[in-house]
Amino acid sequence: MTDALPLDLLVRGGTVVTDGAVRRADVGVRGGVVAGIWEDGGPQAAASVVDATGKIVMPGAIDAHFHTNTGWAQMAVKADDPTSATRSAAAGGVTTVITFVWGNAGQPLPEFLGAYFEMASQLSITDFSAHCGGAPRAGPDRTDPRGDRHGGDLIQVSLRLSPNVAGSDDGRS
Repeated sequence: MTDALPLDLLVRGGTVVTDGAVRRADVGVRGGVVAGIWEDGGPQAAASVVDATGKIVMPGAIDAHFHTNTGWAQMAVKADDPTSATRSAAAGGVTTVITFVWGNAGQPLPEFLGAYFEMASQLSITDFSAHCGGAPRAGPDRTDPRGDRHGGDLIQVSLRLSPNVAGSDDGRS
């Protein structure tokens, strides 16, 4: 750590898992953002210190299989709203979620995906993205221009940063 600003949080002595590395280390947080990871000789104090000995610490984890009550009515009743769901994710160290977002049969992708991003921009406390799917059309002709001739789902991923996360941009990708 090169600057003299104090840490808000120091998670000390955990097994830190990052992109391909697993090691015993300390993780420092300042202003809601990971300020550093130190294997030896890191900061000794912070406003709050957590002993993570014997625990796994995953700074900046991404949950790529996430559900909230968004979209198609059949799917919407099965999970928390974006605020409570992302609050739970953040409590576990997740900083980005990739939510399953469903449109109704025949609903254009830009319409339901845009509605999700607008809602998530207001309600999510983590960064977010989306897997998209459309509900299959009813009836004998299930042709759907968004998917295959059998009503298959269209999948698209688009990353957005939540304006509710300290250190993120203004929510535009």
